[in-house]
Amino acid sequence: TGTGGAATVTGVGFAPDLHIVGRRTATGTGIRFEDRLRGATRELDSGSTSAEAAVAQSVTSFNIDGSSLGTDADWNANAADAFINWFFRRYRGVFQEIAFTGTGSAHTEAHGLTVIPEVIIVKNRAQADAWAVYWGDETDYLVLNTTAATADDNTYWNDTAPTASVFTVGTAHNVNASTETYVAYLFASLSGICKIGSYTGNDSSQTINCGFAAGARFVLIKSYNAT
Repeated sequence: TGTGGAATVTGVGFAPDLHIVGRRTATGTGIRFEDRLRGATRELDSGSTSAEAAVAQSVTSFNIDGSSLGTDADWNANAADAFINWFFRRYRGVFQEIAFTGTGSAHTEAHGLTVIPEVIIVKNRAQADAWAVYWGDETDYLVLNTTAATADDNTYWNDTAPTASVFTVGTAHNVNASTETYVAYLFASLSGICKIGSYTGNDSSQTINCGFAAGARFVLIKSYNAT
């Protein structure tokens, strides 16, 4: 629950590398991302194309067991607002994050995940650009911040599948414009910790087995063949 004053979120159980927040009881433009690699107070809004913004009263520091928050409305508004916080840490084989500078020409970026990434989310930090998502098909891309279905475009991933050490970006502005800065979040499946996959809807109820003994803590779903 928001305090309207400086606050610290603890009890995470590890030093987080990525902090994602959402407002549960008040409107906002989107789920907000901040991470240790880009530095505290550097915010990205997953609901918009906005470039990285300096928000002094958002996450003010990343700590050994959570994060410290300022008084920004999207992170810690008054006590009438409720928030949900998700924390991730870099973990080989599951989650990795890199920052890179675009060149304008297709090239590879080393990622350190040590396995082939199944989902890659890329955001231009320097300019207003849509969030680009690789979801297992090197010829297509999805957009995180719109309702668009998957689209075929070789300028995103250069029609080149990622490997256990690198992924490829093409010439699209929102993944690789010359001299502009980017951040990429990479995910892969690991039994009992993270599951990435697909299923077909049936207009009824169905159970999607992710292999977790106690259920999932975070679920992200996107239709890829329809808006």
